[in-house]
Amino acid sequence: MWENHEVKYRGWHNLKGKYWKSFLVGLVVYFASSEGFSNVVEKVSNIHLPVKDQLQTVIIVAGISVAMIMLKVFLLNPLHVGGMKYYLDLPKGESVSSLTQYYTGGHYSNVIKVTFLRGLKVFLYSLLLIIPGVIKSYQYCFVGYIVAENPEISTNEALLRSTELTEGHKVNIWILELTFIGWFLLGIICFGWGIVFVHPYYYATKADLYKTLKTLHDTPALPEAFQK
Repeated sequence: MWENHEVKYRGWHNLKGKYWKSFLVGLVVYFASSEGFSNVVEKVSNIHLPVKDQLQTVIIVAGISVAMIMLKVFLLNPLHVGGMKYYLDLPKGESVSSLTQYYTGGHYSNVIKVTFLRGLKVFLYSLLLIIPGVIKSYQYCFVGYIVAENPEISTNEALLRSTELTEGHKVNIWILELTFIGWFLLGIICFGWGIVFVHPYYYATKADLYKTLKTLHDTPALPEAFQK
């Protein structure tokens, strides 16, 4: 089993001497994530269009929507996976060049396919009810890390692997995220932008959690005789 404070300690420890580089990567990861992208889309949707014709407004809004989706799928998703790779390799002092490594090497098409289908599946479940969507988002929360380590993996394998890693741990993952509320509230108090300074700590912790659960899952259980 794993403890929140141990995972958070290792995440914090991994940032030593690498915080500001991790801060820059964290900015990219946030804006490339579904949460950050949704915030940008919301800001764009609130822009007043100086167009009175309703048909023109619909066409413009539809065009912007398509462009934003294309940006997310083809540009931001590979960046997000690159950010996951950076935080996974943080203890080894990974370079920020990992952010763009999935645009080359022949893995680009598979990375965008897996990440797109993961997002689509969570979205479709969210259309049913909020709770199924939330459950699926936690069930598939490690797909980005899995793809970062195995860029040739199929969509079904990545989803199954994440499902296996989160089995029995979803509530604890949620509780771990709750422990960051104080940090994020402090960031909000600091003119809202203070939140971005918490992201490196949060992402480093989630990366360590992934490695922890992977180790637990891949380690064979001791025979019952040895457990007594």
